[in-house]
Amino acid sequence: MTIEIMNMADSNNNIILFDMAKNEMFDINDNLKILRRKLQGSYTIAINKHEITVDVLNGVQLVVFGGPRAMFSEAEFNCLHKYIDLGGSVLVMFSEGGEKELHTNINYLLEEFGIMVNSDYVLRTHYYLYFHPKECLVKDGVVNEAVAKYLNRENESTSKCISFVFPYGASLNVAKPAAPILTSGSVAYPLNRPLCAFYSASKYSNKVKKGKLAVIGSGHLLTDKYINWEENDKVREILFDFLITNNITLNEIDANDPEVCIELLCLNLFNL
Repeated sequence: MTIEIMNMADSNNNIILFDMAKNEMFDINDNLKILRRKLQGSYTIAINKHEITVDVLNGVQLVVFGGPRAMFSEAEFNCLHKYIDLGGSVLVMFSEGGEKELHTNINYLLEEFGIMVNSDYVLRTHYYLYFHPKECLVKDGVVNEAVAKYLNRENESTSKCISFVFPYGASLNVAKPAAPILTSGSVAYPLNRPLCAFYSASKYSNKVKKGKLAVIGSGHLLTDKYINWEENDKVREILFDFLITNNITLNEIDANDPEVCIELLCLNLFNL
C-alpha cells in the first residue's frame, strides 16, 4: 500500500506521515489544520490509511499517531520498533483516560522505550484563567534544562521557562531510557507528574542513526482550538524539532534525576 502525499516540500526526504488507519482522534485534515500549515512549508505531509508495514514507513522521517482509537497488531509493533531502532522518529498523542478511553494498545510499544500513558485525567486544583478544570494552565512544568536552552531562556528558572495549557489530557509514567520533559507542575493534579516524555537512542549506541520517540498526554494541545493558547505553539516547536532535527540535546543530569513525584493512587470519591 502506498501513502497519500498531501503536499510536496523542497526536499522529498522530509516526509512527515500522519497515520489515519487507527481512527485517530486528531486529524491533519480536521482539527490539526493549523499544525499542518505550519509544517507543510518545510516538510512533505503524507497520510496513511492502511496497516503499518516496512513499505509504508520507507523514506518517512517522522510518523505521527494522533490519538489512535484502534488496536495495533504484533506485526505493526515489530515494524515500528525496528523503524525507531534504525533511526526513525515517532510522535504519539493521547487524550484523557489514556488507553482505556481510546480503546488502543499502543502502550505495549511505548513501554519498550520507558514510557507508559496512564488511564487518568489531569485537573487543575483551583480556578485560574480558564473555565474548565481540565484546561490546565501549567507555569512551572519544565524538568529538563534542554527546553530553556532551546528557547534561549537559560537566565530564567528552568521549571518556569515556558507556560502552556494542557487540555483534557492524561499523565505518563516515565523510566529510563526515556526522560520526562514537561510535568503538571505544582498546581495541576496529579502534582508534578510527567505530561510529555522523550526517548532518544543512547549517544553510546553503535548505530549511526539514532531513533527518537516523543509522547504527549494531550494531543488537544496541538489542535486548532488550543495551539495558540499561552505558549502551546512553542511546545509544538520543541516536539517537532526534537524529533526531526538535532537542535535539542537532553540534559543528562535532569534526565537521570528529574524533579517529578511518584505516582500515588487514591480512592474514586465520586463513586463512593
